[in-house]
Amino acid sequence: MDSNLLILRFRDPTDDVKTIAAHEEIISNCGAVWWGWWKAQKETLTDEEFNILNNYSKDYVMLIDRSLNILYKATIKKISTNAPNIAELNQTPAYYRDKAPEISTWFLLSSIEKEPIYSREYDDTFAERGNPTYIFHKETSNNKIKKTSNRITRKILEHENALVLSDLHFGDNYNFCFDNQRNNIGQNKTSLSVGIISDLKTLGLESKISLIIITGDFTTKGDWSTQNKNNIIAELHLLCDRLEISYENIIAVPGNHDMVRFDPNKTGTVKEQAVANQIDQRYETDFRLFVSDLNGRSWKDSLTFNIHYKFKSNNTNLDLTVLNSCRIVATEWSEYGYVGQEGIDILKSLPEDIEPETYRVIALHHHLLPVNDIDLLNPKGVSLTIDSLNIIKNALSRNVTLALHGHQHTFNMAKYTFYERNAPHSSPPTLEKSLTVLANGSTGVDASRRTDSERNMYTLLQFEKEGVKALVRELMHSGHQGVTIMDKTIG
Repeated sequence: MDSNLLILRFRDPTDDVKTIAAHEEIISNCGAVWWGWWKAQKETLTDEEFNILNNYSKDYVMLIDRSLNILYKATIKKISTNAPNIAELNQTPAYYRDKAPEISTWFLLSSIEKEPIYSREYDDTFAERGNPTYIFHKETSNNKIKKTSNRITRKILEHENALVLSDLHFGDNYNFCFDNQRNNIGQNKTSLSVGIISDLKTLGLESKISLIIITGDFTTKGDWSTQNKNNIIAELHLLCDRLEISYENIIAVPGNHDMVRFDPNKTGTVKEQAVANQIDQRYETDFRLFVSDLNGRSWKDSLTFNIHYKFKSNNTNLDLTVLNSCRIVATEWSEYGYVGQEGIDILKSLPEDIEPETYRVIALHHHLLPVNDIDLLNPKGVSLTIDSLNIIKNALSRNVTLALHGHQHTFNMAKYTFYERNAPHSSPPTLEKSLTVLANGSTGVDASRRTDSERNMYTLLQFEKEGVKALVRELMHSGHQGVTIMDKTIG
């Protein structure tokens, strides 16, 4: 007979908080512990799942840590949708005890035992479903999970050119005016949309762009006030209108200013806020709702995803992977990047065999390789993406050749080459794969957030038969023609 097993995903919220050890200590002292289900705000149980939970027939659940590949079996005494009462709070780990009212489902566990074998089947299911906090695994007689198809459906784009913007910083550090302010008395700045269109006209490309990729920091310090949000959407929609691009062809990548993970104006240390943020991931909500208004993507959809295009003009393909590098890992430095397991899953979901005349590109906010001196030794840590090497190697394993990022407001380009060792007698003995990493400077931030040598800039990618041509241009306020910083074809 078929039955459903609940598997809950977890990981240690900070370096010095060990989830399993904290719960096991309370079991040892009290005989049982309340395990809070940290379900993300965007996760809503279906009617079927709600019914399964209400009538859960097993006396255990499984607990899975995908980052460490460890599986536990936890025996249940009770399932409750009410937070533990005051008398029961001592049976809740201290690191999230004060957040108990915010957690909707609790499991009273009497034991937690490590399984001797990690289940790749469970792991694959979490990966296929976008790494949720839970799955209801339907156990059948053959105990097989139906694999989802990795067949690619491509969206047709008219022209092979993509406009790449980064670090717009609408708000206190925005360096442009809005379109309705251009004719104000004393105004000496242009709007972002007018500046970009004017420069594209000098290149004869203002009517040949099909895609806009924005690699994060739409705001400054998470300013999602109604006015600022509306200004951002109005300016970007105006740019699309002038380029004759559908709004759905804006690819929005989250930046650290868009999803603030540590707010010095709030109570609590970095680590305390990191734990609180992971309860339901509400720190993502403003950005998710903004993206929904900007391009129509559902606020519940993953911020890490693959999207596939075919350029009608020259019959080439683009596989674009968007990675959310604003995941939670607590350090004293609040600007770090971390993609995590969900990003690695989405890269691995790309077919190993690449179609002819296809380019694969990843886009994230935080940098993968050092860009400027902020990455020298620092007592608070560094800003470099923590799992950058894991990202790079998995990208190369799926034939990704170009990575785009922002964050440092500094343009640079570097190449990472990986030499895969084969059998000693194979020919050639090594397989060389390279990833070009393009660090976009800031398109919109003011001079206070740029180094002396940097100006506002944008990148134009042209996906040609011979390779990807990257054209990097400075933006000028005075109406003068922009300056080409780089014009290079990447193989």
